[in-house]
Amino acid sequence: MRKTRDAYEIAYHRFVRGRPKLEAMLREERQRLKLAACLREIRERSGVTQTELARRIGTTPSVISRLEDPDYEGHSLRTLQRIVSALGMGLQLVISKGSGGKRKTRAVVLAPVPRPRRLAAV
Repeated sequence: MRKTRDAYEIAYHRFVRGRPKLEAMLREERQRLKLAACLREIRERSGVTQTELARRIGTTPSVISRLEDPDYEGHSLRTLQRIVSALGMGLQLVISKGSGGKRKTRAVVLAPVPRPRRLAAV
């Protein structure tokens, strides 16, 4: 094993590696962090404030803030669908089995990008 000075790697090998419960907890924390960062990033790239996004999906800015918080654990699929649809994006769920090169995946489209609406002639 090569020597490292990376504190994260040292801590992982010393305290987490080989402990299935801790490894699962760490994976869950990473997933929450990625989801929160992704929600904030797509909102900001769309040029939408938390207040505007909240108005679009019929909720409050504090709910949007909570959804963008990595410590929040109550994300619902329905809320995620509403958010991405309000930002004009689609949502896919990827289900995987196995690990490494032997991973089998399947993507399911949950919220297609909304089609542009035709305006009625006045």
